[in-house]
Amino acid sequence: MARHTKSKTTVVTKPAAREAAPAPAWLRPLILGLAGILLLACFSPAFQDHDAWWHLKTGQFIWTQHRLPNPDPFAFTTYLGRTFYPGEAETRYFNLTHEWLAQMFLYLVYAAGGFPLVVLVRALLMAAVSALTGWMAWRRTGRFFVSTGAALLSAAISYRFAYDRPLLVTFLMVALTIAILEYGRWLWILPPLFLVWANCHGGFIMGWVVLACYAAEAWIRPSAAKRQLWMVTTVSVLASGLNPNGFRVLSTLQNYRSSYMQSMLAEWRPTPLLQPSPFVLVALAALLVLFLARKTARPVDWMLFTVFAVAGAYAFRNVIFMAIIGPLAIAANLPWKWRPMPAWAEFAAVILIAAAITLPLQAK
Repeated sequence: MARHTKSKTTVVTKPAAREAAPAPAWLRPLILGLAGILLLACFSPAFQDHDAWWHLKTGQFIWTQHRLPNPDPFAFTTYLGRTFYPGEAETRYFNLTHEWLAQMFLYLVYAAGGFPLVVLVRALLMAAVSALTGWMAWRRTGRFFVSTGAALLSAAISYRFAYDRPLLVTFLMVALTIAILEYGRWLWILPPLFLVWANCHGGFIMGWVVLACYAAEAWIRPSAAKRQLWMVTTVSVLASGLNPNGFRVLSTLQNYRSSYMQSMLAEWRPTPLLQPSPFVLVALAALLVLFLARKTARPVDWMLFTVFAVAGAYAFRNVIFMAIIGPLAIAANLPWKWRPMPAWAEFAAVILIAAAITLPLQAK
């Protein structure tokens, strides 16, 4: 009888790869909390702006006298000499009246809590801009660490502008306008927003630029909300004309070119582009990322980046706007996919952010 045997084959299998343990659920809220503390620390240097005293006293004058400060109640000798350039009287009136609401708000904050409260409010306003930048990056990418990085990168540019002046209203309003347009809802909040903005600071024309860029994108890439966006843009521009200067902000900007005093102010001088600075480095990085993602990048990213880059190069005071579009353009258009962060990296992020908090505190 034939004997049959079955051969046994042994299959050697590799041990299953051990999956990385997920990070604890409380870790990311902790990172957000530490990032918020870092932002507040960056934006809370001492009250030291050279123009702040004038804004406070002007706000007090408006609050107590119930009228605009024209003629200037603190510089009566200004009116004893002759004018030096065409439109000087119009420019002087604009400078005295275009910030009246923000000046009054600044005075009321000071009256309620003194310099500490002014510094706290300033830090909250500027931190809100960085937070909005991070939120917009999250809306575009859904990536937690990319969005957190965008918020912190925004602060790396804007921390130098932690001044107690109405310009902060424009900084916040530009970020808020972009955020609302990115969200695509509640667009009818914008007209009353522009009404308030136009009585706080003449920089509301930067809001016109933002509206124009999104309206142009809606024309390039037709969407269902195109008609509503154009209507909101028109009403917002008209609403911003309800201020003591109407639409004379455009002629005033032209008059600034003829002003000797304005030409001597450091904040109105061109930004040195050959010197490494957060503005230059972030602008170059954003330009590189947009170029690499040129087939998929949104037209509005290109338009806003171009406008804010040119404005920042033209005058140092405009550098602050790159803190919004630069990190957003980088985060939203990175041409590679991100892998999930391992748990150890998230713990490392906690340590790094906690260590970074001590830097602005030591500088005070």
